[in-house]
Order: sequence, then structure tokens, then C-alpha cells
Amino acid sequence: MLDLTLVAATGAALPTRPAEVRHLIDGTWCGSADGATFERRSPAHGVVVTRAAKGGAAETEAAIAAARAAFDDGR
Repeated sequence: MLDLTLVAATGAALPTRPAEVRHLIDGTWCGSADGATFERRSPAHGVVVTRAAKGGAAETEAAIAAARAAFDDGR
């Protein structure tokens, strides 16, 4: 038989709104080119705690170009 032990929640306050996370490309914080995002929910409460920009091909290419330029400049 499986015994489960429940642990009380800490009482820590959940965020009043989700943290917004964007991409850092070439020193600039930016959202996704197509506006796509994804959410992360607290597994304990089901509340959205983070909303992040969802990277795609455009963000990948921009990040690669910025990294290449930084490497070539010796930054």
C-alpha cells in the first residue's frame, strides 16, 4: 500500500501578477517577433507565476548575428 504524506504550504504569498520575461539580444530586452509567449504555473497552486517570450527562428537568428558581431569585435 502506498502511504502519502501531505506537507502544509509555507504561506508564502503568490505574485499578484506573473513575472514578465523577454529575450536579451544584442544588449536589448525584446519580446518575440510574432508576439508568442508561454506561461509557467505554480504546480502547488495552479496560478500563472511567469509569462515568457517564446523564441523562434527570428529570435534565434538575431541572437546568432549579435553573438557573431560581438565575437568579431572582441566584446
